Amino acid sequence: YQTTIVTISNPTQEQFENLPFTTYCPCSRISISYDQFTSINVRFHQVCSSDFISDRWIQSIFTGSNTTYFYLIDFRTYGSAAFQALASFCRLSKTHAFQSITLFNQMSFISPEVLTQ
Repeated sequence: YQTTIVTISNPTQEQFENLPFTTYCPCSRISISYDQFTSINVRFHQVCSSDFISDRWIQSIFTGSNTTYFYLIDFRTYGSAAFQALASFCRLSKTHAFQSITLFNQMSFISPEVLTQ
């Protein structure tokens, strides 16, 4: 049993994939930030970009009068508060998602050897 050492500097993806399974391939760079090889696209529910969470809509349904005498299921008694809460949930989810993506992209993937797909 004899070991043969062949050095291929900077192999292409195709060259690497054609190497035998037993190939040892140490990396000259052992870490790479996730944003260099991943892409994260976030899509929020369409209500989060609709007029229903705009200040204009919320103000238009807000009633400054005493709602004590409104019928319990009258939209005017809770509509403004409900849409304010919805707008807050949308802002919170967008802020959290973008902060999480930024944090993830700043992290590094570390491996001392080349990994197969």
